[in-house]
Amino acid sequence: MAIAAITLIMPIMMVFLAIATMIGIGSASIISRALGAGDQKKAISTMANAYLLNLTIVIPLIAIVYIFKDKILSLFGANEIVFRYASDYLSNKPVIYSTLDPSFLFLWELMAFLRPGP
Repeated sequence: MAIAAITLIMPIMMVFLAIATMIGIGSASIISRALGAGDQKKAISTMANAYLLNLTIVIPLIAIVYIFKDKILSLFGANEIVFRYASDYLSNKPVIYSTLDPSFLFLWELMAFLRPGP
C-alpha cells in the first residue's frame, strides 16, 4: 500500500521539481552569460531573484496542495486504504519540498558559477 501511496504522490513531487529545475536552468543561463561578460553583480542579483521567484511560486503551491490534499488524492484515484498512507505522506511533504526544491535550484546555479571560463 505504501508503494501505491508514493505512486499517487509522485506527480505532485514532479511538479515541484520541474519548477525548481525550470527556474534553475534559466537563471544558470543568465548567470553564465553575466559571468562571461564580467558582470558579477548581475550574476549575484540573478541568483537572488531566482530564489525569490522560486519561493513566490512554490509556497502558494505547497499551501494549495496541503489545503486540498483530500480532493487531490481522490482525483488521483486513491481508495480508502491507500488514501490514509498517501494523506500521511503528503502531509509531511511541505517540509521535504521546502528543502528539496531550493537544492535543485541551487544545483543549477552552482554549476553556472563553477564552470571553467574560456
